[in-house]
Amino acid sequence: MQFYKWIPSLLEACQQVLSADPQFVLLTAYAVKASALTLYQAIQSTMRSWHGITQAGELVLKEKYAGRLLSRAIYASWSKS
Repeated sequence: MQFYKWIPSLLEACQQVLSADPQFVLLTAYAVKASALTLYQAIQSTMRSWHGITQAGELVLKEKYAGRLLSRAIYASWSKS
């Protein structure tokens, strides 16, 4: 099964162990065929009961000599506003 199909179940399990007043949720994924937008929408949907800020992006590594950015992972986060 592909990673993005597991995201809802993973976040549902996380939601069950969150405190009544959560401060943040962070999800990172490495070597997957999902986009940061997929993670963003999943976390935003999971955390809709709480007011907060959702962000997503890509973790990159800058090449030493050529200066190119190399994608290493994607992430999404939610934090209390």
